[in-house]
Formats: sequence, structure tokens, C-alpha cells
Amino acid sequence: MLEKIWIVNFRGMIGLLTQEYKKDQEIKQSFSNGTTLTIRCSQDTQLSIFDIAVLHAIHSIFIEKDGISRFEPLHILKILTGNNKAHFCKNKVKNKTIDEKEIVKSIKKLSMVNILEINKQKLISWKLVDLEVINGCFELKNEPVLLYIVENQLLDGISLNVYPISVMHIKSENAKHNIHQTKNIMEFKFYTIHNILCSKETTIIKNKQIKEYLGINTQIMTNRQKYKDKLISYDLYRKTNNFINRQFRLNVTVFLNVLMSSDVIKDFEVSSDVTKIYQ
Repeated sequence: MLEKIWIVNFRGMIGLLTQEYKKDQEIKQSFSNGTTLTIRCSQDTQLSIFDIAVLHAIHSIFIEKDGISRFEPLHILKILTGNNKAHFCKNKVKNKTIDEKEIVKSIKKLSMVNILEINKQKLISWKLVDLEVINGCFELKNEPVLLYIVENQLLDGISLNVYPISVMHIKSENAKHNIHQTKNIMEFKFYTIHNILCSKETTIIKNKQIKEYLGINTQIMTNRQKYKDKLISYDLYRKTNNFINRQFRLNVTVFLNVLMSSDVIKDFEVSSDVTKIYQ
């Protein structure tokens, strides 16, 4: 089990990497300082924040293991959950439970994304992850390209940030069980961290956006549609909505309390519309 997780960040990183890319189409991204970055994908690809979370886990393995980078999908799960006892469920009982196939799928998607050049400077390692499969394990053939960019400071404002692995392990205070870490929870955690890293003192995130990553907006719309279709009573509709919103607040406050206890943030407020995070 690693002791730290390393996160590469630059302004606009999530928006850039989660664009919809067509096979062999080159996309140029210009930054405020005049830097131009060129990306191309070998297949039609669209990364999710979960895929970016997997990328951070791979970066962490490469750094913490000093370039010895052979790993299994289970290692990725343990890093993303911050739980050395994490394991893949045999039956996906809960919605969007992370399984081995999902992590392998993310790794393959990441290997399709190539950063060709920055300001016409060709890069040594082009792929987000350049790897091969050896005896059922993944092994990186080259240093991941974003780590190479950080190391050589090829992109203005790019940073490599380190946190204790404990920030990934979320558990309610006095609770016997960990919060079930679905893909939605993973995306919420990393979306929040990226926003914190892009803010100087106060991070303000719209709750509507948080609910989107947590999958709560979908639950709210489903509940509303059931009521419109007269499948449930108004009383049940209202009780379900209240339960969904309590779960939203629980997920947010538990994770932000973890960040506070690890001295990543100083304080936070969750209002009806936005969540404010103070650094």
C-alpha cells in the first residue's frame, strides 16, 4: 500500500482531457501565456474524471515505487479508496460498484491519448500511459507524459501535488463501515481536489455540479418522474427527495472533514446552492 497519492494539476486540465476525441483528430489547446498543446487519440475516446483518477493512481505508483511500475488493477482500487483491504466485489449489488473490468477499461482509454507536442517541441513519451501487459500485470514502458511535462516544466502553471493516501479513505465519524466508494464518489473526490488546487484561498463549487458527479441529479429526476407518472405518492416522493439530499450532504461533509483532518483545507460551508471550501 502506498503512503501518498500524487496529483498532477493545471487550470483547465479536466475540461481538456475529458473532451470527446475522434480517431487521429489533432486538437490544439492554447493557454493564456501563449503555450499551445497538441493532443491526438488513436481511437474515438472520451475520458471521464474516473479515468483521470486512475491516471493519478498510476502516477503515484510510478513515483512512490521509484519507476518500478508493475501493478495490477487491484492496486489501483486500493489507492483510489485509500484502503489496503479494498477488494473487487464478485456481484455488483450496488449501482456503479467499481470492478476490475472498469479499471482495465480506464487504463486502455488512457493509453489511447497522446500529447504530441508543446509549442512545437516533440515529447519523448507521448501517451498518458505507455504500458504493456506482462504475466497478467501492467507495466509502464515509459514515464507517464504528464510527469515528464512537470519534470521539465513544459507547461506554465502545471504542478505535482502530494497528499497522504488517507485522504482517499472516507468514513463517517463513529461509523462501523466505510462509505461505499462507487465511481460517482471517486469522481466527486477528484473533481473537488482539482478545484481546490486551482483556487488560491476559497473554492466555490455549485452543489448542482457536485450532485451531477455524485449521480444525485439522476436520482432526483427519476424520483420526480415516478411522481409525475403517478407511480408513487406525494408523501413518498417528498421523503425520497429528503433522503437523497441527506445523502448528498453526508457524502460532501464526510469527505471535506477528511481533508480538514489531513490539513488539506481549513474549513468549509455547505449551503443550499454552493459549497465553499477555505484553504
